[in-house]
Amino acid sequence: MNPQQEPEYPPVQTDLPPEQQPLKHTVVPYTHSSGYAIASLVLGILSSALACLPILPTLCGLLGILFVVKARKRDPLFQNGVVTAGLILSICGFIFSLLCLAYWIWYVWIFLQAAEPHREIPPPMPKYHGKPAILLWSSLFFR
Repeated sequence: MNPQQEPEYPPVQTDLPPEQQPLKHTVVPYTHSSGYAIASLVLGILSSALACLPILPTLCGLLGILFVVKARKRDPLFQNGVVTAGLILSICGFIFSLLCLAYWIWYVWIFLQAAEPHREIPPPMPKYHGKPAILLWSSLFFR
């Protein structure tokens, strides 16, 4: 038998009417991956690995999720582990990158608040013209 030929399956014998009989093939086995599936896996890995950077992993995660949706729209019976792995990694990378992006925004805001010059000038310190040591000794001995 040629490996590219589909094997012959015996017909299913049932007593059901034709509209209720099971289909011959419900899930089509694939031995290849689509380009969208591989792209989503690569972008998911990038977005998960670079999650601490501010903007790039967020875009990679969004594009990875978009490529998974395109791969599943193109062939709805496409059941491949590459698509599932790309979806999981893209979602995790997107969530982690959003958390890190929120941290970076908070960090820059705190830094800018601390670096901002004070707008109010504090009042000058009052000047004391007396001599505190003489005043203290004189109050103790001279009453």
